[in-house]
Amino acid sequence: MKGNLSLNIGASQRIGVLTLAYKTKIPVVIHSGLSKKRETLFKKELPGIFFGIEVRF
Repeated sequence: MKGNLSLNIGASQRIGVLTLAYKTKIPVVIHSGLSKKRETLFKKELPGIFFGIEVRF
């Protein structure tokens, strides 16, 4: 994490994700990233793009 930005990598049994997160002054984190099915991680297939909000308490 550098300042208010962090790079996050995660996976489940079905998908792998890479996100960039921005921590705001209020307890909310805004995420944007790419996701891809694990069986196609290294294939020439475009990843999915998503945006999300995390509320921390």
